[in-house]
Amino acid sequence: MPSVVGAVNISNVLVSSSVEFGDCLAIKPKSTAFTTVGSGSANTGNFMNITSSASTANTIDMDINDQNVVGNA
Repeated sequence: MPSVVGAVNISNVLVSSSVEFGDCLAIKPKSTAFTTVGSGSANTGNFMNITSSASTANTIDMDINDQNVVGNA
């Protein structure tokens, strides 16, 4: 399927990163991570206007397993 891709900004590509251009059938992650951040953090972009008041992040994780990737070879 033809598509038009605008400006692309790739700031960091690590071992577990994924960058796709064009058609893609399936993306299978090889690893996962659990990150807890508060309001106004972990933002990406070139021009951002972030407005946030005081907040708290709930860091209690009741799950034993999150996002299992055992079957992804």
